[in-house]
Amino acid sequence: MTHTKSPWFYEYDNDTGPDDDYFEEFFTVYGQGRIEIARVHERDDACLIATAPDLLEALIEANKELEYLNDPKGFVSIRQEKIMEKARAAIAKATGEQS
Repeated sequence: MTHTKSPWFYEYDNDTGPDDDYFEEFFTVYGQGRIEIARVHERDDACLIATAPDLLEALIEANKELEYLNDPKGFVSIRQEKIMEKARAAIAKATGEQS
């Protein structure tokens, strides 16, 4: 998996048109080295995108821990299996292994 290196962060920005008749407010999400990743209009979207690498890393670690904590005889509760399935699907989607 390759993505723009962390940390990611966002900043408020705005843009005006050539005659200043047009004004647009947005948030720009940047990765390490101020590489632009995304521009969005909602701050909440910028927050979510900026935390994506951290969320993915935490989810991968949590899923590994759940798999490790499984009963040695192979017993997994239905609830635990559903959580693990959701985690694996989200990880696959985030890493490009699933569309």
